[in-house]
Amino acid sequence: MQFPAGRHAEANGGLRYDVLSTGARAGNPGQVTLALRVRLTNPGRFPANFWSASFRLRTGANTSAPSNSLDDVVNGGTTDVGEVDFTVASTTGTATLLVGDDPAHAIALPLRFTGGSS
Repeated sequence: MQFPAGRHAEANGGLRYDVLSTGARAGNPGQVTLALRVRLTNPGRFPANFWSASFRLRTGANTSAPSNSLDDVVNGGTTDVGEVDFTVASTTGTATLLVGDDPAHAIALPLRFTGGSS
């Protein structure tokens, strides 16, 4: 998987999200599970939610929520790593990862499926 515009986004009041690695697992016929290993850095003083609600995947005209449930709290001045999974058609060539709790202000990270894992 390639991220032409980079692998990080700052959203939700300065929280930094870094996609550390990606992978794909076979799913139902015609589908794969896209697994994103993401690190959240919370530079603030107060705890922040690190949860599935901060991520969406746009493929064509469709926008989907993660297929797993990430639900953690990251204390101020610390980092944590979690996995966000999406189910996509095995024929998907491109998509856009949307990062942020407010859909109107989500950061868009385009991605290109290349086969294998990165």
